[in-house]
Amino acid sequence: MTRDEEKTEKVLAAMKKPRTRIEIAKITKLPKEDVSKVILKLEKNGIVISRGSTSARRHMTLAAAIEVLFRELKHLSRKAKIDTTDPSWI
Repeated sequence: MTRDEEKTEKVLAAMKKPRTRIEIAKITKLPKEDVSKVILKLEKNGIVISRGSTSARRHMTLAAAIEVLFRELKHLSRKAKIDTTDPSWI
């Protein structure tokens, strides 16, 4: 495995939930500049999404974002008493 691949793996592992670049750098023990380069590459490839203002921008993998979306959908459907097992609800 190349050094770049190792960096990418570390950054992806840190993004199980939304995190800032600084948080990711602390978790992975990688320089913030390296984290920024990896995130930019992953964003361009559609693997990572980023949300928020520039100073508090958070990054997460697309898979983690989908999990968050489904949890929220489940919560809202229970609150609205919608049976999401019935395809006609869509």
